[in-house]
Amino acid sequence: MVKLYSYDATAHSAVAEPVIFLDGPAFCKAFKLKSSDPRCQRDWADEESHLKVTLRVSAKPKLTQWDDHKDGDCTGTITTGAVCPATEAQFATWLKNNPGGFAVVTLTDGTVTKIAQMFTP
Repeated sequence: MVKLYSYDATAHSAVAEPVIFLDGPAFCKAFKLKSSDPRCQRDWADEESHLKVTLRVSAKPKLTQWDDHKDGDCTGTITTGAVCPATEAQFATWLKNNPGGFAVVTLTDGTVTKIAQMFTP
């Protein structure tokens, strides 16, 4: 899981910040927080790394979106991210409107092969 700050299809690169993104109970267990901590009751909690990295992206990464604009259920899961295909233009519009938006990235041999938007209410 990352906060995605840029994706450049021409340069085959992305700038992202790795984050820990878990449902509330799993977050509290991982960080050994008391169950009374308000974060334990949330649908999700995140912890930023405060580190931005540049990632190499494959020439044709699989891009997915959570809003297909056709009333489809594209949200996916907390581990997979969105599931409906997105064009580069659709993905660029989402990122422009959501700088630092959450995304699930899949790497193969150190190269990003999939970027899935993450729905956060």
